[in-house]
Amino acid sequence: MGRWQARWLVWFGLSVLAPLAAAQERPFAAVLAAPAPALLTDRAPAERLDDRVTVRHLAFRSLDVPGPNGPVANEVYALLALPTGPGPYPALVVLHPGREAAQRAIAIAWARRGYVAISPDLPGIADPARARHSRGLWTGKPYGSDRWLLRPAAASSTLFQAAAAGIGAVRVLQQRADVDRGRIGIVGASFGAYETLLLAGLLGDDIRAAYVVWGSGYFDETSFSKDMADLSPADRARWHAVLGAENYLQGIKADLFLAATSNDRAFWLPAVARTFEGITARKNLVIGPNADHASTGYPGAAPRDPDGSWTEQEIHYFAHALQGSGPALPVARLERVAGDTAVVQVLGTDIRSVTVYSSATDAPYPKRTWVALPDSRVSAGADGRYRIDLRALGLGERDWFVQASDARGTSSSTLPQRWGGAAR
Repeated sequence: MGRWQARWLVWFGLSVLAPLAAAQERPFAAVLAAPAPALLTDRAPAERLDDRVTVRHLAFRSLDVPGPNGPVANEVYALLALPTGPGPYPALVVLHPGREAAQRAIAIAWARRGYVAISPDLPGIADPARARHSRGLWTGKPYGSDRWLLRPAAASSTLFQAAAAGIGAVRVLQQRADVDRGRIGIVGASFGAYETLLLAGLLGDDIRAAYVVWGSGYFDETSFSKDMADLSPADRARWHAVLGAENYLQGIKADLFLAATSNDRAFWLPAVARTFEGITARKNLVIGPNADHASTGYPGAAPRDPDGSWTEQEIHYFAHALQGSGPALPVARLERVAGDTAVVQVLGTDIRSVTVYSSATDAPYPKRTWVALPDSRVSAGADGRYRIDLRALGLGERDWFVQASDARGTSSSTLPQRWGGAAR
Protein backbone atom coordinates (compact mmCIF):
# COMPACT_ATOMS: atom_id res chain seq x y z
CA MET A 1 0.00 0.00 0.00
CA GLY A 2 1.37 3.43 -0.94
CA ARG A 3 1.81 6.25 1.53
CA TRP A 4 -1.04 8.29 0.08
CA GLN A 5 -3.37 5.29 0.27
CA ALA A 6 -2.50 4.76 3.92
CA ARG A 7 -3.12 8.42 4.67
CA TRP A 8 -6.43 8.29 2.83
CA LEU A 9 -7.52 5.33 4.95
CA VAL A 10 -6.63 7.19 8.15
CA TRP A 11 -8.54 10.25 6.93
CA PHE A 12 -11.52 8.14 5.90
CA GLY A 13 -11.57 6.38 9.26
CA LEU A 14 -11.36 9.57 11.31
CA SER A 15 -13.45 11.87 9.13
CA VAL A 16 -16.18 9.52 7.92
CA LEU A 17 -16.37 6.27 9.86
CA ALA A 18 -15.65 7.65 13.34
CA PRO A 19 -18.44 10.27 13.28
CA LEU A 20 -20.86 7.68 11.92
CA ALA A 21 -19.91 5.23 14.65
CA ALA A 22 -20.14 7.94 17.29
CA ALA A 23 -23.64 8.85 16.11
CA GLN A 24 -24.78 5.24 16.27
CA GLU A 25 -23.66 4.45 19.82
CA ARG A 26 -23.33 6.21 23.14
CA PRO A 27 -21.05 3.73 24.88
CA PHE A 28 -20.72 5.63 28.17
CA ALA A 29 -24.43 6.41 28.56
CA ALA A 30 -25.05 3.61 31.06
CA VAL A 31 -21.87 4.40 33.02
CA LEU A 32 -22.78 8.09 33.26
CA ALA A 33 -26.39 7.36 34.24
CA ALA A 34 -25.50 4.81 36.91
CA PRO A 35 -25.80 5.78 40.57
CA ALA A 36 -22.68 6.30 42.66
CA PRO A 37 -20.76 3.02 42.83
CA ALA A 38 -21.19 0.74 45.79
CA LEU A 39 -18.31 1.07 48.24
CA LEU A 40 -16.77 -2.24 49.20
CA THR A 41 -14.86 -3.06 52.35
CA ASP A 42 -11.81 -0.83 52.71
CA ARG A 43 -8.68 -2.60 51.50
CA ALA A 44 -6.70 -1.53 54.59
CA PRO A 45 -7.31 0.36 57.84
CA ALA A 46 -7.51 4.14 57.67
CA GLU A 47 -4.31 6.07 58.48
CA ARG A 48 -4.27 9.25 60.55
CA LEU A 49 -1.00 10.69 59.28
CA ASP A 50 -1.04 13.72 61.58
CA ASP A 51 -3.48 16.36 62.72
CA ARG A 52 -3.95 17.53 59.11
CA VAL A 53 -4.54 14.46 56.88
CA THR A 54 -6.26 11.10 57.04
CA VAL A 55 -5.90 8.42 54.35
CA ARG A 56 -8.53 5.83 53.50
CA HIS A 57 -8.06 2.83 51.23
CA LEU A 58 -11.37 2.60 49.40
CA ALA A 59 -12.62 0.06 46.89
CA PHE A 60 -15.71 0.42 44.74
CA ARG A 61 -17.47 -1.76 42.24
CA SER A 62 -17.08 -0.56 38.67
CA LEU A 63 -17.87 -2.23 35.35
CA ASP A 64 -18.87 -5.80 34.66
CA VAL A 65 -16.38 -6.92 32.01
CA PRO A 66 -17.11 -9.73 29.53
CA GLY A 67 -15.02 -12.80 30.32
CA PRO A 68 -14.69 -16.31 28.90
CA ASN A 69 -17.02 -17.68 31.58
CA GLY A 70 -19.34 -14.71 31.92
CA PRO A 71 -19.02 -11.15 33.20
CA VAL A 72 -16.48 -10.33 35.89
CA ALA A 73 -16.80 -7.20 38.03
CA ASN A 74 -13.96 -4.72 38.27
CA GLU A 75 -13.28 -3.72 41.86
CA VAL A 76 -11.32 -0.48 41.77
CA TYR A 77 -8.96 0.52 44.56
CA ALA A 78 -8.75 4.26 45.23
CA LEU A 79 -6.64 6.08 47.77
CA LEU A 80 -8.65 8.86 49.42
CA ALA A 81 -6.73 11.63 51.21
CA LEU A 82 -8.81 13.84 53.51
CA PRO A 83 -8.00 17.16 55.16
CA THR A 84 -8.96 17.36 58.82
CA GLY A 85 -12.22 19.16 59.43
CA PRO A 86 -15.79 19.03 58.14
CA GLY A 87 -15.32 21.06 54.96
CA PRO A 88 -16.80 21.33 52.46
CA TYR A 89 -13.54 21.31 50.50
CA PRO A 90 -12.73 21.47 46.81
CA ALA A 91 -11.80 18.04 45.50
CA LEU A 92 -9.41 16.55 42.96
CA VAL A 93 -9.30 13.28 41.05
CA VAL A 94 -5.63 12.37 40.54
CA LEU A 95 -5.05 10.14 37.48
CA HIS A 96 -1.73 8.33 37.32
CA PRO A 97 0.57 7.80 34.30
CA GLY A 98 1.16 4.48 32.60
CA ARG A 99 2.95 1.72 34.50
CA GLU A 100 2.04 3.26 37.83
CA ALA A 101 -1.02 3.01 40.09
CA ALA A 102 -2.98 5.09 42.61
CA GLN A 103 -0.80 8.06 43.57
CA ARG A 104 -0.41 8.03 47.35
CA ALA A 105 2.14 10.82 47.76
CA ILE A 106 0.49 13.23 45.32
CA ALA A 107 -2.99 12.69 46.79
CA ILE A 108 -1.68 13.31 50.31
CA ALA A 109 0.09 16.48 49.14
CA TRP A 110 -3.16 17.79 47.69
CA ALA A 111 -4.98 17.03 50.97
CA ARG A 112 -2.36 19.09 52.82
CA ARG A 113 -3.20 21.96 50.45
CA GLY A 114 -6.87 21.75 51.44
CA TYR A 115 -8.42 19.40 48.87
CA VAL A 116 -10.19 16.07 49.21
CA ALA A 117 -8.11 13.99 46.80
CA ILE A 118 -8.93 10.59 45.34
CA SER A 119 -6.58 8.57 43.15
CA PRO A 120 -7.91 5.33 41.63
CA ASP A 121 -6.09 2.47 39.92
CA LEU A 122 -6.83 2.76 36.19
CA PRO A 123 -7.23 -0.52 34.25
CA GLY A 124 -5.09 -0.65 31.11
CA ILE A 125 -2.92 2.18 32.43
CA ALA A 126 -1.87 0.87 35.84
CA ASP A 127 0.80 -1.78 36.16
CA PRO A 128 -1.15 -4.81 37.45
CA ALA A 129 1.82 -5.67 39.68
CA ARG A 130 1.37 -2.33 41.47
CA ALA A 131 -2.44 -2.40 41.55
CA ARG A 132 -2.51 -5.15 44.16
CA HIS A 133 -5.70 -3.92 45.86
CA SER A 134 -7.81 -3.86 42.67
CA ARG A 135 -9.69 -6.87 41.29
CA GLY A 136 -10.76 -7.82 37.78
CA LEU A 137 -9.70 -9.69 34.66
CA TRP A 138 -7.20 -6.97 33.77
CA THR A 139 -5.17 -7.53 36.94
CA GLY A 140 -4.20 -11.01 35.76
CA LYS A 141 -2.95 -9.89 32.34
CA PRO A 142 0.27 -8.22 31.19
CA TYR A 143 0.55 -4.44 31.43
CA GLY A 144 -1.33 -2.63 28.65
CA SER A 145 -3.46 -5.60 27.57
CA ASP A 146 -6.73 -5.09 25.70
CA ARG A 147 -6.46 -1.31 25.28
CA TRP A 148 -7.61 -1.42 21.68
CA LEU A 149 -10.13 -4.26 22.10
CA LEU A 150 -13.82 -3.37 21.75
CA ARG A 151 -15.21 -6.84 21.20
CA PRO A 152 -17.55 -8.32 22.27
CA ALA A 153 -18.35 -4.99 23.97
CA ALA A 154 -16.85 -1.56 24.57
CA ALA A 155 -16.24 -2.63 28.17
CA SER A 156 -13.74 -5.19 26.84
CA SER A 157 -11.26 -2.34 26.37
CA THR A 158 -9.19 -1.67 29.46
CA LEU A 159 -9.12 2.03 28.52
CA PHE A 160 -12.93 2.04 28.60
CA GLN A 161 -12.63 0.42 32.02
CA ALA A 162 -10.18 3.14 33.05
CA ALA A 163 -12.67 5.84 32.10
CA ALA A 164 -15.38 4.04 34.07
CA ALA A 165 -13.04 3.91 37.07
CA GLY A 166 -12.43 7.66 36.76
CA ILE A 167 -16.16 8.38 36.53
CA GLY A 168 -16.69 6.19 39.57
CA ALA A 169 -14.08 8.19 41.51
CA VAL A 170 -15.91 11.43 40.66
CA ARG A 171 -19.21 9.93 41.80
CA VAL A 172 -17.62 8.87 45.10
CA LEU A 173 -16.52 12.47 45.68
CA GLN A 174 -19.95 13.84 44.79
CA GLN A 175 -21.56 11.74 47.53
CA ARG A 176 -19.31 13.05 50.29
CA ALA A 177 -20.56 15.71 52.68
CA ASP A 178 -17.05 17.15 53.01
CA VAL A 179 -16.82 17.86 49.24
CA ASP A 180 -18.15 20.95 47.49
CA ARG A 181 -19.72 19.40 44.39
CA GLY A 182 -19.31 22.65 42.50
CA ARG A 183 -15.51 22.62 42.93
CA ILE A 184 -14.30 19.26 41.62
CA GLY A 185 -11.23 19.09 39.39
CA ILE A 186 -9.13 16.49 37.61
CA VAL A 187 -5.38 16.32 37.15
CA GLY A 188 -3.59 13.59 35.22
CA ALA A 189 -0.22 12.90 33.63
CA SER A 190 0.64 11.05 30.40
CA PHE A 191 -1.96 8.31 29.92
CA GLY A 192 -3.72 9.86 32.91
CA ALA A 193 -3.74 13.15 30.98
CA TYR A 194 -5.51 11.46 28.08
CA GLU A 195 -8.06 10.14 30.58
CA THR A 196 -8.39 13.65 32.04
CA LEU A 197 -9.45 14.95 28.62
CA LEU A 198 -11.85 12.05 28.16
CA LEU A 199 -13.45 12.46 31.59
CA ALA A 200 -13.71 16.23 31.36
CA GLY A 201 -15.59 15.80 28.07
CA LEU A 202 -17.85 13.05 29.37
CA LEU A 203 -18.69 14.71 32.69
CA GLY A 204 -19.23 18.24 31.40
CA ASP A 205 -20.53 20.57 34.12
CA ASP A 206 -19.62 18.12 36.88
CA ILE A 207 -15.97 19.22 36.50
CA ARG A 208 -14.91 22.76 37.37
CA ALA A 209 -11.23 22.65 36.33
CA ALA A 210 -8.83 20.22 34.68
CA TYR A 211 -5.04 20.17 34.28
CA VAL A 212 -3.56 17.95 31.57
CA VAL A 213 0.14 17.07 31.86
CA TRP A 214 1.73 15.57 28.70
CA GLY A 215 -1.30 14.13 26.95
CA SER A 216 -3.63 14.54 23.97
CA GLY A 217 -6.20 12.93 21.74
CA TYR A 218 -5.62 11.97 18.10
CA PHE A 219 -3.68 8.77 18.79
CA ASP A 220 -2.97 8.36 15.07
CA GLU A 221 -0.60 11.32 15.49
CA THR A 222 1.18 10.01 18.60
CA SER A 223 3.54 7.17 19.46
CA PHE A 224 0.44 4.95 19.52
CA SER A 225 0.04 5.35 15.75
CA LYS A 226 1.52 1.87 15.26
CA ASP A 227 -1.18 0.37 17.47
CA MET A 228 -3.80 2.29 15.52
CA ALA A 229 -2.35 1.10 12.19
CA ASP A 230 -2.67 -2.52 13.31
CA LEU A 231 -6.46 -2.12 13.50
CA SER A 232 -8.73 -2.46 10.50
CA PRO A 233 -10.24 0.84 9.24
CA ALA A 234 -13.60 -0.10 10.77
CA ASP A 235 -12.11 -1.12 14.12
CA ARG A 236 -9.94 2.01 14.17
CA ALA A 237 -12.97 4.19 13.46
CA ARG A 238 -14.93 2.53 16.24
CA TRP A 239 -12.05 2.86 18.70
CA HIS A 240 -11.81 6.59 17.96
CA ALA A 241 -15.59 6.94 18.23
CA VAL A 242 -15.67 5.22 21.62
CA LEU A 243 -12.33 6.16 23.17
CA GLY A 244 -10.73 8.92 21.09
CA ALA A 245 -10.48 11.92 23.42
CA GLU A 246 -10.92 14.15 20.37
CA ASN A 247 -14.55 13.05 20.11
CA TYR A 248 -15.31 14.42 23.58
CA LEU A 249 -13.49 17.76 23.51
CA GLN A 250 -16.60 19.84 22.78
CA GLY A 251 -18.25 18.34 25.85
CA ILE A 252 -15.65 19.94 28.11
CA LYS A 253 -17.19 22.69 30.25
CA ALA A 254 -14.36 22.97 32.77
CA ASP A 255 -11.56 25.50 32.66
CA LEU A 256 -8.72 23.47 31.19
CA PHE A 257 -4.95 23.90 31.18
CA LEU A 258 -2.79 21.76 28.90
CA ALA A 259 0.89 21.43 29.88
CA ALA A 260 2.89 20.04 26.95
CA THR A 261 6.47 19.54 25.84
CA SER A 262 7.84 20.32 22.40
CA ASN A 263 9.80 17.07 22.05
CA ASP A 264 7.39 14.66 23.71
CA ARG A 265 8.21 11.14 22.54
CA ALA A 266 4.69 9.87 23.25
CA PHE A 267 2.23 12.70 22.61
CA TRP A 268 3.64 14.58 19.63
CA LEU A 269 3.22 18.34 19.44
CA PRO A 270 0.87 18.41 16.39
CA ALA A 271 -1.56 16.08 18.22
CA VAL A 272 -1.37 18.31 21.30
CA ALA A 273 -2.02 21.44 19.21
CA ARG A 274 -4.93 19.81 17.39
CA THR A 275 -6.41 18.68 20.71
CA PHE A 276 -6.09 22.18 22.16
CA GLU A 277 -7.76 23.72 19.11
CA GLY A 278 -10.73 21.36 19.50
CA ILE A 279 -11.55 22.53 23.03
CA THR A 280 -14.27 25.18 23.06
CA ALA A 281 -14.27 25.82 26.82
CA ARG A 282 -11.96 28.34 28.48
CA LYS A 283 -8.45 26.99 28.00
CA ASN A 284 -4.77 27.72 28.34
CA LEU A 285 -1.53 26.09 27.26
CA VAL A 286 2.17 25.91 27.99
CA ILE A 287 4.87 24.22 25.91
CA GLY A 288 8.25 23.31 27.40
CA PRO A 289 10.86 23.82 24.65
CA ASN A 290 13.34 20.94 24.17
CA ALA A 291 11.56 18.95 26.88
CA ASP A 292 10.54 15.31 26.42
CA HIS A 293 7.65 14.09 28.60
CA ALA A 294 9.17 15.81 31.63
CA SER A 295 8.69 18.85 33.85
CA THR A 296 11.26 21.10 32.22
CA GLY A 297 11.39 23.97 29.75
CA TYR A 298 9.63 26.77 31.64
CA PRO A 299 9.96 28.30 35.12
CA GLY A 300 6.76 26.77 36.51
CA ALA A 301 7.54 23.26 35.30
CA ALA A 302 9.71 21.46 37.84
CA PRO A 303 7.85 20.92 41.12
CA ARG A 304 9.53 21.99 44.34
CA ASP A 305 8.32 18.73 45.86
CA PRO A 306 8.67 16.02 43.16
CA ASP A 307 6.46 13.72 45.22
CA GLY A 308 3.70 16.29 45.58
CA SER A 309 2.72 17.18 41.99
CA TRP A 310 3.78 16.69 38.38
CA THR A 311 4.42 20.40 37.81
CA GLU A 312 4.75 23.36 40.15
CA GLN A 313 2.28 25.54 38.36
CA GLU A 314 -0.62 23.10 38.60
CA ILE A 315 -0.64 24.01 42.32
CA HIS A 316 -1.16 27.69 41.46
CA TYR A 317 -3.70 26.75 38.79
CA PHE A 318 -6.02 24.85 41.13
CA ALA A 319 -5.53 27.35 43.96
CA HIS A 320 -7.05 29.97 41.68
CA ALA A 321 -9.61 27.75 39.91
CA LEU A 322 -10.94 25.79 42.90
CA GLN A 323 -9.94 27.74 46.01
CA GLY A 324 -10.25 31.28 44.69
CA SER A 325 -6.73 32.04 45.88
CA GLY A 326 -4.00 33.92 44.02
CA PRO A 327 -3.97 35.29 40.48
CA ALA A 328 -4.77 33.26 37.40
CA LEU A 329 -1.96 31.83 35.32
CA PRO A 330 -0.75 34.13 32.54
CA VAL A 331 -2.25 33.77 29.07
CA ALA A 332 -0.32 34.30 25.81
CA ARG A 333 -2.49 34.93 22.75
CA LEU A 334 -1.39 35.39 19.17
CA GLU A 335 -3.43 38.31 17.88
CA ARG A 336 -2.17 38.60 14.34
CA VAL A 337 0.67 38.11 11.90
CA ALA A 338 1.11 40.87 9.33
CA GLY A 339 4.04 40.60 7.00
CA ASP A 340 7.22 40.24 9.04
CA THR A 341 5.59 41.16 12.34
CA ALA A 342 3.55 39.17 14.84
CA VAL A 343 1.59 40.71 17.71
CA VAL A 344 1.07 38.66 20.87
CA GLN A 345 -0.98 39.79 23.85
CA VAL A 346 0.06 38.54 27.29
CA LEU A 347 -2.53 38.73 30.06
CA GLY A 348 -1.37 38.30 33.62
CA THR A 349 0.10 39.82 36.75
CA ASP A 350 3.76 40.84 37.04
CA ILE A 351 4.94 39.33 33.74
CA ARG A 352 8.71 38.87 33.85
CA SER A 353 9.62 37.32 30.51
CA VAL A 354 8.26 36.91 26.98
CA THR A 355 10.39 34.63 24.82
CA VAL A 356 10.06 33.36 21.26
CA TYR A 357 11.28 29.83 20.50
CA SER A 358 11.75 28.46 16.99
CA SER A 359 12.94 25.28 15.30
CA ALA A 360 13.71 24.07 11.80
CA THR A 361 11.07 21.76 10.33
CA ASP A 362 13.41 19.14 8.86
CA ALA A 363 13.34 16.76 11.85
CA PRO A 364 10.55 14.85 13.63
CA TYR A 365 9.13 16.80 16.55
CA PRO A 366 10.73 14.63 19.28
CA LYS A 367 14.17 15.30 17.77
CA ARG A 368 13.96 19.03 17.15
CA THR A 369 16.10 21.77 18.69
CA TRP A 370 14.23 24.89 19.75
CA VAL A 371 16.23 28.12 19.95
CA ALA A 372 15.25 31.32 21.73
CA LEU A 373 15.21 34.51 19.66
CA PRO A 374 17.22 37.45 21.01
CA ASP A 375 15.20 39.64 23.38
CA SER A 376 15.91 42.58 21.08
CA ARG A 377 13.52 41.08 18.50
CA VAL A 378 10.60 41.27 20.97
CA SER A 379 9.35 44.74 21.90
CA ALA A 380 6.76 45.52 24.57
CA GLY A 381 3.87 47.82 23.83
CA ALA A 382 0.68 48.94 25.56
CA ASP A 383 -1.93 46.63 27.10
CA GLY A 384 0.45 43.69 27.35
CA ARG A 385 1.00 43.53 23.60
CA TYR A 386 4.37 42.46 22.24
CA ARG A 387 5.61 42.91 18.68
CA ILE A 388 7.87 40.19 17.30
CA ASP A 389 10.21 40.73 14.38
CA LEU A 390 9.78 37.46 12.48
CA ARG A 391 12.73 38.21 10.23
CA ALA A 392 14.82 36.99 13.16
CA LEU A 393 13.60 33.48 12.37
CA GLY A 394 15.93 33.52 9.36
CA LEU A 395 15.55 31.88 5.99
CA GLY A 396 13.80 28.59 5.42
CA GLU A 397 10.74 27.05 6.99
CA ARG A 398 10.58 27.32 10.80
CA ASP A 399 8.02 26.73 13.51
CA TRP A 400 7.76 29.17 16.41
CA PHE A 401 5.80 29.89 19.56
CA VAL A 402 5.84 32.42 22.37
CA GLN A 403 6.27 31.62 26.04
CA ALA A 404 5.35 34.13 28.77
CA SER A 405 6.15 33.76 32.49
CA ASP A 406 5.20 35.74 35.58
CA ALA A 407 7.04 36.39 38.85
CA ARG A 408 5.88 33.04 40.27
CA GLY A 409 7.31 31.23 37.26
CA THR A 410 3.89 30.16 36.03
CA SER A 411 3.90 30.20 32.24
CA SER A 412 1.73 30.14 29.13
CA SER A 413 2.44 29.65 25.44
CA THR A 414 0.85 30.37 22.12
CA LEU A 415 0.18 27.50 19.77
CA PRO A 416 3.09 26.74 17.41
CA GLN A 417 2.99 28.66 14.14
CA ARG A 418 4.83 28.07 10.91
CA TRP A 419 6.79 30.95 9.45
CA GLY A 420 4.32 31.85 6.74
CA GLY A 421 1.52 29.66 8.06
CA ALA A 422 0.24 27.40 10.82
CA ALA A 423 2.57 24.62 11.97
CA ARG A 424 1.35 21.14 11.17
